[in-house]
Amino acid sequence: MASVGDVNAKRLVVMLLAAVGGFISAALIYIALTKSVDWVWHDKGDGSLWGEAGPPIWFAILIPVVAGVVVHVLQTRGALSPGPLEGLALEMISPRHYLWFLGAIVATMLGGLALGPENAVLVTAGFVSALAGSRLTGDQDRIVKWTGFWALAGLFFGAYLLGGISVAGGAEFSAQTVLIGLVAAALTAIILLVVRWAAVRILGISGGRPLLWLIVTGGAMAGGIAVIYHLITGETVSLALTSGEQMVGELLALGSLGAIALATLAKSLVYIITLSTGFRGGEYFPAIFIGAGSGGIAADLLGGSLLVGAVAGISAGVAYLAHPPWWGAVILGLALGFLFGGWAAVPISIAAALIGSVVPRVDPPQQDKLPATQTSPPASG
Repeated sequence: MASVGDVNAKRLVVMLLAAVGGFISAALIYIALTKSVDWVWHDKGDGSLWGEAGPPIWFAILIPVVAGVVVHVLQTRGALSPGPLEGLALEMISPRHYLWFLGAIVATMLGGLALGPENAVLVTAGFVSALAGSRLTGDQDRIVKWTGFWALAGLFFGAYLLGGISVAGGAEFSAQTVLIGLVAAALTAIILLVVRWAAVRILGISGGRPLLWLIVTGGAMAGGIAVIYHLITGETVSLALTSGEQMVGELLALGSLGAIALATLAKSLVYIITLSTGFRGGEYFPAIFIGAGSGGIAADLLGGSLLVGAVAGISAGVAYLAHPPWWGAVILGLALGFLFGGWAAVPISIAAALIGSVVPRVDPPQQDKLPATQTSPPASG
């Protein structure tokens, strides 16, 4: 019979391995997904699929449709993973479901749809915690939370290595920047409220079931919106497609109120479609793009710093989706303000996060009663 010391030593080893596994796998998955999406969709010059010209029109319409078909097959022949409107689900995921879940997210992101990699990180954390939990009994809940925490740390570490999800530091604190921040926060929260309201209404068509015609139509509409945006502005279609967190700099560099507003509108429309028609992935990273765009609009209207507006918009967008208690919003605002704008941006970022956290969040009906995973293939439609 194992002694108490042996049991505690085993628990310590398993928890350590779960933390390391969650951190490393999350960083690798984030980097791999981000680099792959960059190669396929973003016109980065040499080394990208399309070079400086960016993706052609036919590609922007065809690939989201193909992605819809692939996601539908994975959801109906494998297992139905939680939808993006259900938030950041964190639970153990069996090996036989993990690849189906991850595959649907990868297909969505490579297809150019506006959802982020954070759910890929969390399902990987669920897979790692399931492996770790099989070695222990009675500690499953603790293992899931522990592994999820380190997986999220790995995500931000991967983002740091790539230099993504960032705007330049050096914000200045003044009465004008406070006003810009407040307007940016309110605008971001209102846009995301409308986005989720529309997405929930469209989701009601399917009742949460995977429907082939709906997801294919969604892919075609997302591609069509991106093409229309490209034809009107001459900018790359990937400003409308993809999760967009890597393109915050390009968004703000558009400069004028009209250009930033059009890009934000296009992304918001694609975001509505992607949230509601059956695609899989995270909802937070597109909100970073929309928050930065809203901040740019506020800054241009009030004649101030794009940086301050972007930091405030990002903080409000993340807080709106997370909907933490007031103290959680303060912590979130402090972290995001320092990360994106430096210490001078922290007070504005905290105020923006508090605004985002109190604006009502629109959720699907009886969201808390929906099963987190479906272990048998659902009926296709």
